[in-house]
Amino acid sequence: MNTKRLVLLNVIILIILVGGGFTAYSYYNRTVNYLSTDNAQIVGQQVTIAAPANGSIH
Repeated sequence: MNTKRLVLLNVIILIILVGGGFTAYSYYNRTVNYLSTDNAQIVGQQVTIAAPANGSIH
């Protein structure tokens, strides 16, 4: 292989490795710091909230 082709190949491999490392770090950071679920539900009694009087605030 000539030198230019070898340097180009090394640069391409370096870019792929850096991109893969960034993607892996991003995935790790998201899974460690944020919760996620496909089935989130809240159990409790519903309460109606209403104003004690009709009108507007001036």
